[in-house]
Amino acid sequence: TVNLKSVVDMLTAAKAHLKWPKIRFEDANVRLSVAGDRAKFPGSINVTSNAGYGESIFYGRIQIDGTFQAARAVTTEVETFLTGLAADPQGVVRQHGHDTGNCCFCHKTLTDPRSVEVGYGPVCAGHFGLPHYPKHDVKGPYHEKNRYPQGHQQQRTHAGS
Repeated sequence: TVNLKSVVDMLTAAKAHLKWPKIRFEDANVRLSVAGDRAKFPGSINVTSNAGYGESIFYGRIQIDGTFQAARAVTTEVETFLTGLAADPQGVVRQHGHDTGNCCFCHKTLTDPRSVEVGYGPVCAGHFGLPHYPKHDVKGPYHEKNRYPQGHQQQRTHAGS
């Protein structure tokens, strides 16, 4: 069995900043969202398809300890995707941004060159506990308060990125 604790940790970190944190992977047709306080399994991560409310397919849930409890509708493709996500969450998130041109956290189009390179923006990085520094940024990591080098104007094209 695969341990998805790193995914639980990402969404738990985001819960401190967002009311309903979720991660949506359009290319894999997978959506991860935190179960609310009144749910049968509060704090667990629901794994569903990307269809709208009431139309999505429930693939299972990730327990708080990181174990995946599969539902009947789970497919081999979903299980394979979750295995890859567990092995390299940042890599999968980055690849999604590269493949779709969108952030999997806020779903906005990536237009800032640094965010395009990383696969998500600095605001979402902060919310989900991920680093946000492109390889070409020789000054190293930058954060929300000092993310633009001197002489560059701020461009609000992706959740503040």
